[in-house]
Amino acid sequence: MSHWLVALFCIVLAVGPAVADDRANLIGTWKLAGGEIEFQDTGERRPLYATDRVGYIIFTREGRMMGIIEADGRKAPQTDEDRARLLRTMVAYSGLYRLEGDKWVTAVDVAWNPAWIGTDQVRFYKLEGDRLVVNSVWAPSTNFPGKTVRVYVTDEPDGASRRTLSWTLGGAMDMHAVATYWRAHESSSLRHRHNLCRFGLR
Repeated sequence: MSHWLVALFCIVLAVGPAVADDRANLIGTWKLAGGEIEFQDTGERRPLYATDRVGYIIFTREGRMMGIIEADGRKAPQTDEDRARLLRTMVAYSGLYRLEGDKWVTAVDVAWNPAWIGTDQVRFYKLEGDRLVVNSVWAPSTNFPGKTVRVYVTDEPDGASRRTLSWTLGGAMDMHAVATYWRAHESSSLRHRHNLCRFGLR
């Protein structure tokens, strides 16, 4: 029994630093670089909106995620139909998020669509170099009644917000240097803990 407990402890130690590293790499502001929508019944993929789109995803160190995507060319409404179109050409929500393997889950507490409030929004993600690639789970479409869709978006760092890390006491530090230091530190620490786990299993 003790061997199983030690093995479980080792797994927790191995997974923990990876999750922490992903969280550190996600923190900041990401600007939308591209987006597509896929239809489950036909496999068709088309641009997220017919026109260009703009959007941002923000992850804070306090654990909050905020996201907004909207079509380009939106104008102040003059009629009820204009107002309805504005609702159909954007997505915006926020909430506390948690990482679970290759996805983040946001407990939504504010959204452009009240039906999302109180739900868990799941997004699969991967970091590819300097880009964040995201796709949603299959879900009924709000813009295409009767259709089940999922959305793919690609985001890139938004200027200086991802290049520097500001400290409370002032000053800034190169983000790459910070990440390199902590990866090396965590790698050394992880090897030490792995050796302890191996010793416990013998």
